[in-house]
Amino acid sequence: MKPKAPAIAIRRREATLAAFRTKLEILERLLTDGELHKAPARLSVAAFTAWEDAELGVVALSRSVVYLDDSEYIELRRNMEHLLERAAQRKARSNRRQNAEESLKRRLAEFEERAQCFANQYSATRAELLAVKEENVRLREKLRRLSEFSPNVVALVPRPRKLGVSDSNGNE
Repeated sequence: MKPKAPAIAIRRREATLAAFRTKLEILERLLTDGELHKAPARLSVAAFTAWEDAELGVVALSRSVVYLDDSEYIELRRNMEHLLERAAQRKARSNRRQNAEESLKRRLAEFEERAQCFANQYSATRAELLAVKEENVRLREKLRRLSEFSPNVVALVPRPRKLGVSDSNGNE
């Protein structure tokens, strides 16, 4: 700042520096606390300068302030770039983790659906098998009753054949 700068200019400069420092401290705190959802969604210089949050005490800055050539601003700009890079890395890591979780959840849902389908098929097949077994029991019981009352009814169970003996048709 010029040595004979007006008092209002000095106050504005100090307020801007304080706002810039506060914004950087809050971003660093959000990074360490793992609360990046409170930071701007886009991690760029433009988004950082426009970021406002009354709850956190963050006010918007002019983008031209970030690019001033004073040594204090240069140091704050480097710190800001470093913090934005760290935040981008952290968000990328959490996005990869979230994508992996979503992929695993989707695969789990597919496997559960397939398992349910197999369980349904098993149940249907088992019900058919039980119905056929019941029908066999019913038919055997009917055959037993009919053979008791009628000597002409013959069971359809094949008899074991003796080797070398042929029947009336010449079959062995």
